[in-house]
Amino acid sequence: MGFFVLILLLVAVAAGIYLMDQSQFLGSRGPTPSGNKTSLELDYVYENTNPKRSGTIEFEVHPLERLAMMGQNLGNYAELAAKKLSDEEEIQRLKDSSAILADRISQIDLEALIASLHRFTPLQGSYFMSLEVEIGTAIEELTHYINQLPQAPQLMEVIESRTDKLLKFCDELMLLIREWEQAQGAQELIHKSPDLVLNKLQILTDQQVLETELQDFLNLYFAMRAFEIFDSMNRDRVNEVRRQMDYLGVILSRCHSQMNPSDYQEIQRLQKSMLSSLRLVSDFYFKFFLGITGALEKLQDFRLKLFSENLDIIVRLISQIQNEYQPMAGQFSSRGGSAEADYNKAFQKILGSSSPSSRHSPIQGSSAENLMGFLNNRIEDIDSFMDSDLKVFLHGPMRGLWQQIRQILLDSGTQTS
Repeated sequence: MGFFVLILLLVAVAAGIYLMDQSQFLGSRGPTPSGNKTSLELDYVYENTNPKRSGTIEFEVHPLERLAMMGQNLGNYAELAAKKLSDEEEIQRLKDSSAILADRISQIDLEALIASLHRFTPLQGSYFMSLEVEIGTAIEELTHYINQLPQAPQLMEVIESRTDKLLKFCDELMLLIREWEQAQGAQELIHKSPDLVLNKLQILTDQQVLETELQDFLNLYFAMRAFEIFDSMNRDRVNEVRRQMDYLGVILSRCHSQMNPSDYQEIQRLQKSMLSSLRLVSDFYFKFFLGITGALEKLQDFRLKLFSENLDIIVRLISQIQNEYQPMAGQFSSRGGSAEADYNKAFQKILGSSSPSSRHSPIQGSSAENLMGFLNNRIEDIDSFMDSDLKVFLHGPMRGLWQQIRQILLDSGTQTS
């Protein structure tokens, strides 16, 4: 009897330990007694869902699910931020803004959007990159500002702007994916549009090849359309760098006589912040150009009329990407860009090797001019590949072919207008 009781006790203890472990693990995803996650828990979930991190138990959280978590916690962050304010109107405005944003985030149909992203094959696998990765990057940026809100209530304006753009991006992406889904099956209707090929007899002899080419075109066209949506986010990053450059110029101009510790720290902060933005933009377009080169090379051999008639343009685009756009985009890329070392050297000539607490000698005019000149040249490079001839090709011949295909779908009754 005593032995039996001992066994029961051991089982109970083991079960208790197991439940404690499970509650600690599940607690990283579940609500606290108050119904909301704390900042620590939000960080815990984010840390443990990073695929690069190791652990005995790992689980995946979609970036959009992280956005929902942020929306749930925004009210708590606003309450903490309100303690930093004394003006009642400002406090109420802060709380109202957080409530409105949280409500807008909660209205996203996460399941539908995530499912649509998984179905959107033009950007899956080796074809360019994962949409989830790019969405995750944008959400990480937004998370950074939200996490800082309790210490800096003034960031609410930035959070509003970033959230608004992110939600607009999700809406545009959803509409694009629906348009792509409506295009499925278009390749099977090629026999209804002999105008798409140079020789009408090709439809009889090479229909299967032409159907494959048409599907490849649709994947490329919608991939480029998706990247165009991301383009607005990257332009925001570049414009932010421009504003920071203007601010840096003001600081440098007043440091001709003496650099004080606060100026030193501001320059360091700007150096880090601008580099982060330049890396994000550089990595994005470097991967884009890498993927699209292969896709464009395939177009050279296509028998569809559009590509035969525009072969010279396609060849020129491939050359521009390989010789101009991709090298420029790769300057700050994590894949070994060379500009980052020059960037840091230019800042080092300004900051020197002394600590921010010590007194500093005046900044030499040549060092300041070299730094600003370097930054302006890099921004010009970015403008060059962001406004490349690819967009002319997308909005001209490629959009024209898509309109033809769409009309075929409308005429066949497989797509609604």
